This record gives sequence, structure tokens and C-alpha cells, in this order.
Amino acid sequence: MRKRIILLSIFFSCIFLCKDLMAQTKKVTIRGTVTDAASNEPMVGAYISAGVPLKVVADVKANGSYTAVVDEGATLTFSYVSYDTQTIKLKAGQLIVNVRLKETQNTLGGDVVIRGYVKRTRETTTGSSFIVSGKEVQDVPVGNVEQLLQGKVAGLNIQNNTGAPGMRGSTNIRGLSTISVTGTGESAYLQPTSPLYVIDGVPMDADKASEFGFDQQGPGVSPLSMIPQ
Repeated sequence: MRKRIILLSIFFSCIFLCKDLMAQTKKVTIRGTVTDAASNEPMVGAYISAGVPLKVVADVKANGSYTAVVDEGATLTFSYVSYDTQTIKLKAGQLIVNVRLKETQNTLGGDVVIRGYVKRTRETTTGSSFIVSGKEVQDVPVGNVEQLLQGKVAGLNIQNNTGAPGMRGSTNIRGLSTISVTGTGESAYLQPTSPLYVIDGVPMDADKASEFGFDQQGPGVSPLSMIPQ
């Protein structure tokens, strides 16, 4: 009799335990759309994650819609490259979730160094970088902006052969030339080490005086004189 009671107790305990497990793992189908908060365009390729640890359960189709099967009451995470991640906790009976993602506003703190096509903070670059702030050159009486940089940057050699305001001199970085050769035969020459000036996003080649209003090569106007005062 005692064995029968024990077996019945175990049987009913298993039934209630299975019932609780089934209640905890009840699945629901969630539908909705994911769009850009600014343009209202569908976020094709955005993905939805859920569970612990997070697991991708759906992605957004071409029309911006998605369908995901998740646990009831789950937390959905909506993600897309260069957009802020959005997390939504499902409420009881909630089957429709529409999301509008906002573009991430990332700004690089501190000084920014641009190399090629990469923009990084000065702290994360491994090469040689120099930054001359406005405080270092303000209130200095000179006739040429280039003269303000003389002695401020290691390896930068500036020679001014004219005292005319705005006229450029000779500017070289780490020597007069590089080992790179341009041209062939008698037309070959070593590439200069003069800097490329980029002012307000506009590149200016200091070796071409004709770009600054001159028909022939000569001292020319310094690109730095183009900086608005």
C-alpha cells in the first residue's frame, strides 16, 4: 500500500512538473515592421534577437516586415549596423511589434587624425601625428601663416623667400624628397615631400601654383592663406 502511494505521488508530481515546463516554454508568433525613424524606409537586413544568450530569431524582409517565434514574454532586441539597438519586453498577449530605429550619432572624442580613408582619434594611431592648436599660434605677428608652424612640428622645414603677405615658401616634411620616382628616362624625378593641404575638405596641392591663379610656376600663394579669417 505504501509503495502504491509513493508511486502515485511521483506520478502526479511528474504531471504537474511537465505542466509547469510547458507553461514556461509557451511559444508565440510575433509580427511587425522595422523602419528608419528619419526616412521611414524599411530596414532591410536588420535582425531580431531573443533569449539568453541572445540568438537571432528573425531578420527583416525587403518590405520591412518580420515574423519571429519566441517565448511568451520574451525580450526582443532589434539591431542594425550604424543604428541604435532597441530592446522591447513583450507584454501579455502582445503579438504585434513595430519598431523605428534611429541612426547612431557617433562622434570621435578628442583630436581626430585622418589617414587615407580612416578617421581615428590620436590616442589610437600608431604613426607619428602632430596637432598644432590655435592657442599655440595666436597673437604671433607674422606675414605668413606657414611661419607660425616653423619649429612646432618635428621634421617640418619651412623656408620663406619673400615677405609678401600670403605668399608661400618652401615646405618639406622629413627631407627634400622621397625614394619614390615619378616619370621615366630624362623626365624622371624624385617625388617631393611637400604636404598636401586639405582646407574645409578641399585638397590643395602646394606644388601647383597654377591652381591658385598663376599661369606659371613660382612662389605662388600659400594654401594656408585660403583659411577664412
